[in-house]
Amino acid sequence: MFVVSRDYKQINNSHRLIGLFYLLPFALYTVCAFLQTTMFKTMIPAQTFRFLRLLSLAAILLKIFFFNKHTLKQWMLLFLLGLAGVFVWKCSSYPDVLDIIILIVGARNVSFKKIVKVYFVTSLTLLVITIISAKLGFIPNLVYYIGKRRESFGIIYPTNFAAHIFFLILSYIYIRPKRKSLAINILEYAVYAALAVFVYIFCYARTNAILIALTILVSIILYFKRRKRINRVLQIILTYSVSAFAILMIGLTAAYNKSCQFLVKLDTILDNRLNQGKAGLEKYGVSVFGKHIQLNGFGDLKGFNRQYDYYFYLDSSYVRIMLLYGVITIMIICLAYTLFCKKRIQHGDILLPCIIALIALESVMEQHLLEFAYNPFIIVFMAKYGGKTKSLGFTIFEELRIIIKRMFRRPKLPKKRDSINAVVKV
Repeated sequence: MFVVSRDYKQINNSHRLIGLFYLLPFALYTVCAFLQTTMFKTMIPAQTFRFLRLLSLAAILLKIFFFNKHTLKQWMLLFLLGLAGVFVWKCSSYPDVLDIIILIVGARNVSFKKIVKVYFVTSLTLLVITIISAKLGFIPNLVYYIGKRRESFGIIYPTNFAAHIFFLILSYIYIRPKRKSLAINILEYAVYAALAVFVYIFCYARTNAILIALTILVSIILYFKRRKRINRVLQIILTYSVSAFAILMIGLTAAYNKSCQFLVKLDTILDNRLNQGKAGLEKYGVSVFGKHIQLNGFGDLKGFNRQYDYYFYLDSSYVRIMLLYGVITIMIICLAYTLFCKKRIQHGDILLPCIIALIALESVMEQHLLEFAYNPFIIVFMAKYGGKTKSLGFTIFEELRIIIKRMFRRPKLPKKRDSINAVVKV
């Protein structure tokens, strides 16, 4: 026997308010991060992005200090984690790791499905606006001729546009209501397939086109296995996917030698990832907290006119994170994803580990693992899980509607024989 207070609804309402203290600045941060991957960045002053970023992070920090509940040991651990983020920022001059830490800790006790819903709706809206603006000539639409014609659709580079499509598909798959109808699922698979063909033809984004096709295959398998337990081998693969791909890619990069024909052919398949990574390792070396590295890619207006002789870019997320943000960062990321996937599998959640495994595979070729503008699943670790997602409506407005409705709801008069507290049998 236990007693449930009639204040339960007020407590639930306060939880929603606490969630809004995160979701509102989170939406602002998403807008800021996404726009910096578009050609709108050429029209908006850098100071504006910096102000919006700091404003959103400051609001999330207020939520952490005033609403998060941690033990003394947890606070000490978070302090050390934040301190490591500061060291990485100072050594590399990139604040990305510190930003991600704040977003992760701020997400504590906030539904991750609601977080991804906000990310999905915000990013999809901005992507549509970006495409229309580029086609109408409001912002530059960069078109590259590298082997084939590749269009950016207002994003800084064609493969970055394809990456947005890939991560939006993953986000939708995670937040979509569970559908029993095979016909509706087939329709969704057809849309994914059309998007894969689109990014291949217009962006020549082979990696993301293949990954979208693989996502369809994984979705079909999950649909038919949703009531069956997965075997031990697959559990191990999903648990250690990030760590395995990180070790594999870093190991191949370190071992790369132009005298080895196998590695040269493999590098050709990987589109020069091993050669560029090896050059970075030899020139900059490995450090604990990272270091500043000047990357010269073909993205945005600066890179659009760059000669190939001056090109140097670290595409693989694992090599990039290790060199830019240090060994400690890549180790923490691998450990965190391993423990998280293991825990989700123990709770019967297979979908999220599958999504993370797809991201881990994408990170072999692309640099988006630690880039929140593309990958919202980098902040999965402290959010709340469970519950149902009934619609894809804009979560912030839905939360506000529920809170206001409850605030002005006429209270029910208690019956004569009702006690102050309701007794519930377990």
